[in-house]
Amino acid sequence: NNNNNNNSNSKNLNYLNNINKKFNNNNKNTTTTSITNSNNAKQNNNNHSNNNNSKNKKNSNKRTLRLGRNKMGGRKDVRRGLEPLEFEECIVDSPEFRDNLNRHEKELDHTSHQIKRIIKEVKDLMSAAKVLSTRMKQLANLMDDFNFECIGTAQTDDENVICESLKHFAAIIGTIEDEREKMLTLADQHIIMPLEDFRKKHIGGVKENKKKFDKKTEKFCQTQERFLNMSTKKPENTIQEADASLGMHEREYVQESLSYVLRIQEVQERIKFEFVEILLGFISGWLVFYHTAHEQAEDNRDYLQDLRHKVQKTRENFEGTREKVTELKTKYMEKRTKPEEKFTKRGYLFLMEKKPFKATWTKYYCTYKKQKKEFTMLQFNQMNHSSTRPEGREEEKL
Repeated sequence: NNNNNNNSNSKNLNYLNNINKKFNNNNKNTTTTSITNSNNAKQNNNNHSNNNNSKNKKNSNKRTLRLGRNKMGGRKDVRRGLEPLEFEECIVDSPEFRDNLNRHEKELDHTSHQIKRIIKEVKDLMSAAKVLSTRMKQLANLMDDFNFECIGTAQTDDENVICESLKHFAAIIGTIEDEREKMLTLADQHIIMPLEDFRKKHIGGVKENKKKFDKKTEKFCQTQERFLNMSTKKPENTIQEADASLGMHEREYVQESLSYVLRIQEVQERIKFEFVEILLGFISGWLVFYHTAHEQAEDNRDYLQDLRHKVQKTRENFEGTREKVTELKTKYMEKRTKPEEKFTKRGYLFLMEKKPFKATWTKYYCTYKKQKKEFTMLQFNQMNHSSTRPEGREEEKL
């Protein structure tokens, strides 16, 4: 029994010594590097103290300028990158590795939040674009149904082109909106869904790996504690089984740690091509839509230019005839008392009709032709636009 106890104690001590050696080696490396770095830093500080004092003001001014131009000047602060996750660090599992791993996890959470915001903005943009497309189509329909009333017996060629211009505008809008509708139809399938799948599948998969990694870490640490707290009086077979179980949990823990780090690295690389590729398709779709509008502008350039000339010509004709019409109006005001060619006299007369208790006045529009001695009366009131001829007075010859 004493021999067995001594053997078990020696095994436990050997295992603890191996663990301590790993940590001691790491501590020695870190301490030596820190000491050398501190000595170098002291020497550099002593050598460059005077230069640093003279440059402090300049550096502070440059720093404030650099920070102050983030938003307006387009210049950004250089963001300190994350330390890479190494497989060798998974085996050592140092506090520095855990801190670095935590920073990577936070960065992925931040990336997931940013992608979620992008998805929301794209959805809002698609909804607004659908509303805009609906309104544009309604406007196109109204333009297509608009009719110019013909004044006179016939219209000129320019007037015909101007009257048909609104239908042409409606056709241009319809072509552009058809392309917008295609882009919006494909956006949900090729933009929104891939972004959501990327966030849930890849970044969400990292979170699932983290849960497994945390469970394996917990099991390994608990197995370590049980093994260290095991009584030395236990049989050798029991101790060997516990040692084997500890080794198995350690392998599973290291394997899960390596898988977790590998998954993080994969997602970080996928963001650079798969995520950007999705947004590239989104931008390409918008550019195709804008290119369609540009093509419509190029195809209709001659028509729009010709229409602009015709509209300008019509405006000039209007300005020219306006003066003549004003002069003609003045002449007609001066000729009000002069005889007219068709009628000798025409205008309104009020006819009084006597009744038992009161007299009423009725308004008539009358015309008189002196040569034919014809006098006509038409009961008419401008207020209600009603007209009737009095009985027996449709047309009288004087």
